[in-house]
Parts: sequence; structure tokens; C-alpha cells
Amino acid sequence: LAKSTKMKEEKGLPTSDLLDQMLSFIVSVNGVTDQGEIRKFLGVMPAMDSKELRKVYKKTVPNVVMKQHFTCPECDASQEVDVPFGTEFFWPK
Repeated sequence: LAKSTKMKEEKGLPTSDLLDQMLSFIVSVNGVTDQGEIRKFLGVMPAMDSKELRKVYKKTVPNVVMKQHFTCPECDASQEVDVPFGTEFFWPK
């Protein structure tokens, strides 16, 4: 997606991250597999359908959760915290 956006910007074409993302995961619409036809459909697709499609995609796409439940051993306070994930994760000091 980033490569596609960069190419469009270099050529002075309008970019649409949402449209490009949908084109990357929609294989066919009513049996039509032509990317040009799918692009036309996405241009006229009702907003509610687009919202539902993005919601389902978000639920099904693999993702890494970078949160962990933490309980303080001294005061018993607990909360969900972000897992520290930087260069020190790979090369501890």
C-alpha cells in the first residue's frame, strides 16, 4: 500500500488509502474479478456497506497485540500496559 501511494504521489495522482486497502483484499464482486470493475464498484458502494466491510476485515486480519496485564507486587494495583518494544527488546543492555 505504501508503494502504491508513493507511486501515485510521484505521478501527481490523487491517493486514497481506504480505496487502495479495499482493493488489496477484495477478490471479486458478484463474481467479477477485474480490478477496474471492482474499483468502479468501490466508487459507488454505499457507505454502510463500506463500514461493515472494514469492520469485518479488522476482525479477521492477523494482528499482534502489544498489551499485557500488569499487577504491581507492592500495592496490588493492576492495569493493562503497552509491552515495551524497541531496540532494547532485541538487544538488552
